[in-house]
Amino acid sequence: MTSNGASGATSFAPADSNDKVEFVITIADPCRTTTVNTITVTGADSSSPYSKAVTDGSSTSVTFVRPTTTTEDTNGVVQVCGETSYSLHSDNTGTAFTYNSGWAVISGPVSGTFTLTVDTTVDLSLIANEASKTISIYVKATLDDYTSYTRESYTQVDIVIS
Repeated sequence: MTSNGASGATSFAPADSNDKVEFVITIADPCRTTTVNTITVTGADSSSPYSKAVTDGSSTSVTFVRPTTTTEDTNGVVQVCGETSYSLHSDNTGTAFTYNSGWAVISGPVSGTFTLTVDTTVDLSLIANEASKTISIYVKATLDDYTSYTRESYTQVDIVIS
């Protein structure tokens, strides 16, 4: 192979055109097709779905860490698909959270841990004369750099107010 240009060139051609070999290199981004795993919640009263009880007029919280993706699990590279954002929804299709959003808030991270805090004093209309009421909250985890590829997951946390 000889250089096609000045010394230090990065373009090369075979010395004889009959010796030419052509090939295509395709670079694929596995994060475009990855699956975001659901969140593992710590401090819940139960799982599948997660559930957390709270007495009306008080607050409680659960914690979670950033969920991995199937690409990260397969390749063993942490956060190869970038940062993750979280939002609260009324279902697992992205419906806007219909309650006063101030009573359920995600904060953090602190040392890699996020906190979902439920404070029933912020919205006094969450429960009326029922003995208890369950409100499902869906925590949506979205890969920030891949929002146009729908790289997200929903994790259900049922809040049982009594």
